[in-house]
Amino acid sequence: MATSSTLGLAGCADQTLGSESEDNPEDGPENNEDSTEETTKELGIETGGFSADSFDEIEFNVEVTGLGGNTSIQYGIQTKYFYGDEDGWIPSGDRLLRRLDRATEPSEYTVPFERSILGGGEYQYRAVAVADGEGTVYGESNSFTLQDLGIDAPDIEFGDPSLDTGDRAVVEIPVENISNVDSGEVRGDVKWFDSNGTYLGDSYGRVYFLRGGEEGILRISSYADGITQDRIDDFEYQTRYHPVFDPMEGMEVVSSSMSLETPRRNITGTATNELSDTPSYVDAVARFFDSDGVLIGNINDRQTVRDVPEGSNWEFEVRILQNHVKFARAADEYEIVLLES
Repeated sequence: MATSSTLGLAGCADQTLGSESEDNPEDGPENNEDSTEETTKELGIETGGFSADSFDEIEFNVEVTGLGGNTSIQYGIQTKYFYGDEDGWIPSGDRLLRRLDRATEPSEYTVPFERSILGGGEYQYRAVAVADGEGTVYGESNSFTLQDLGIDAPDIEFGDPSLDTGDRAVVEIPVENISNVDSGEVRGDVKWFDSNGTYLGDSYGRVYFLRGGEEGILRISSYADGITQDRIDDFEYQTRYHPVFDPMEGMEVVSSSMSLETPRRNITGTATNELSDTPSYVDAVARFFDSDGVLIGNINDRQTVRDVPEGSNWEFEVRILQNHVKFARAADEYEIVLLES
């Protein structure tokens, strides 16, 4: 199986007033005048392009071409995620009506994209218009990727996954940031199946970030989810990544040391605080590398820093749990990076 579901999704045809396709006959010469009048009364909408000033400021263009027999209609944009349900446009149903704006005349409008943008696949979007008693009209479906936004963005390539059912079931996916822009979290989700194709459960793994040009391994283990490796025969997976890297500005790691001896395997160290308004928490991420500089594993441990005074040092601890010991022992070097929590 080992199926990825990060492929582009199929487009959707235009729909008018509950119809699956455009099946109205073309106007003949004998009724041009009547058909022109009727066209002005139709409820209609067209999907336009998009613009982006940042990853948080993406807007879609729509054109309301007709209000039908109404003084106003509701209009908006639906999006379809590349990693979601194939038939799942968001928003839909009752949620759709609450998220639409109102148009009082045919014109061009913009609609903000109100969700976090992700990389690793293709989005689809379409304009939608709703009128009481007249149903719903959809514009054609268009698509875009993170790289289409015209903003400097990380670009993560995912290699072919492999399944290791040794001590525990682990899916390993090679990842590489082929851009010069640091990425945010890189995530993989796995659904596990036995030899009969029975679904056993799911797990996820993540690389907290990849710097520009870095290579790494994204690991998704069944260990924490209680799914034993002897039951697992196959899997399906999805991958995606966030474009924004959020290092903790104003705090810096000074020193650290690692112990892999029981009873307490950990990395301890000291960091400085130069912030007058100290956050409540930061995430201390340990990153482990092999001799070629490939990231082979990472660990996150949240640190409480709310009472750390400005200009002082503070101590941190990153715990190394049992399922982390293998790559911690195999590492040639490691680093600690502080991220915004």
